[in-house]
Amino acid sequence: MEKPGILSLVSIKGKESQYFRDYLRKTGNTAVYDFIYYLLGEDYLRFLDLLAGTVLKIPSHKTLYRDIEYIKLYCYVKERGFTEDAVKNAAKLYSKKAYFVRTAIKKISEVLEGKRAEIISSKDYDDNDDNDDNDGGGCDFEW
Repeated sequence: MEKPGILSLVSIKGKESQYFRDYLRKTGNTAVYDFIYYLLGEDYLRFLDLLAGTVLKIPSHKTLYRDIEYIKLYCYVKERGFTEDAVKNAAKLYSKKAYFVRTAIKKISEVLEGKRAEIISSKDYDDNDDNDDNDGGGCDFEW
């Protein structure tokens, strides 16, 4: 197995760098290499060095958007103690149904915590934080 870091020692500039990028484009995924170079400039070789041989699978826009939405709901409700009132307030705030909020919270908690979050009745929750429903509680709720 190759040791990562070896490409970082290579000096490639000017025409050599341009030829190498052209070669990568013609032998691989053009859009990916162009994007990497666009983001990183001449540091693209270091990036390739670190990820050489790695296959990256990036979820679709739809999946990423959905998961961001789920995280926002999860964070909102978690900061308020996973109460039923927090679920209802999140549903109202994000224009969703309460069952949608519960589903999102359960999915995210299974991944992050290894278990499903239990939504508790608000009357059973001892709120000593003085969190009001408009407080972000450390989470950014802009959408």
